[in-house]
Amino acid sequence: WFEKELKKLNIKVNPSFANFSFIESKEETILLIYSALEENGIIVRQLYSYGLPSCLRISIGTFDNMKKVISVLKKIL
Repeated sequence: WFEKELKKLNIKVNPSFANFSFIESKEETILLIYSALEENGIIVRQLYSYGLPSCLRISIGTFDNMKKVISVLKKIL
C-alpha cells in the first residue's frame, strides 16, 4: 500500500526486500521531504554518507505511521 501511494505522488521507489522503502527524487525534493517529515516527528534516513544525496530510506512502521507519512507528503508535493 505504502509504495503504491508514493508512486501516486510521483516519487520513485527502488526495489527493496527489507523493512524499508528506498525512495529517489531530485535532491531539492528529497531535502523538502526530509524536512517536512522531521517537522512532523517522522525520522527517516538521508543517504548522503552513501553517496546518494537524492535518496531517502523510510522504515516501514504501523499502518497508522505510514498513513501519517503519506499525509505529510500530500501536503507538500
